Amino acid sequence: MTINVTVLVNEMPSPIVEYCVGGDRTGGRHEEFEALFNISFSTCVTVAGRIVVNAEQAEDIATEAFTRAWARWWWLKRQPSPLGWLVRVTTNLALDHVRRTAPTPYHLPQPPDAAEAVVLRRALVAALVHLPERQRAAIALRYLADLTERDVALAMGVSVGSVKTYLHRGLARLHTTLDDPEAILGP
Repeated sequence: MTINVTVLVNEMPSPIVEYCVGGDRTGGRHEEFEALFNISFSTCVTVAGRIVVNAEQAEDIATEAFTRAWARWWWLKRQPSPLGWLVRVTTNLALDHVRRTAPTPYHLPQPPDAAEAVVLRRALVAALVHLPERQRAAIALRYLADLTERDVALAMGVSVGSVKTYLHRGLARLHTTLDDPEAILGP
């Protein structure tokens, strides 16, 4: 999915746009922000989607993260890892969303003649939904968004050791749950 950053900026409330575009706060460097957006928007949608387990909500969360990035662009563009900041903001927004609302199961499209794959996928999604927030976030960032443990730690605002603990406990719980899919899916 490709979203034009100009459309995103045009949909922002005008005081935000005036604040960000006006003066020397952006330095006329819209191209840098657009490049960051084009490179990392899909990563942020993936990160949010693995936590909230809903594609539409994930896109809304990623858009909110980029809105916040645009509002702080004058500061963010000077940071060593704008993508790390974006992933952390996306993760925090997704976790906040999960805290505010009950998670809804994500309905994956069913490939033809793949009944067993559908059952396994449903079991995996259901098992992920039942994990504690931090374990689910760590697993989603590490294995589904392909971030390193260090990047996961940065995004979650914890130490690398904590990430390893969340991953170990979450994977153990997934393994136990997926060994008996009837426990979460029913007979």
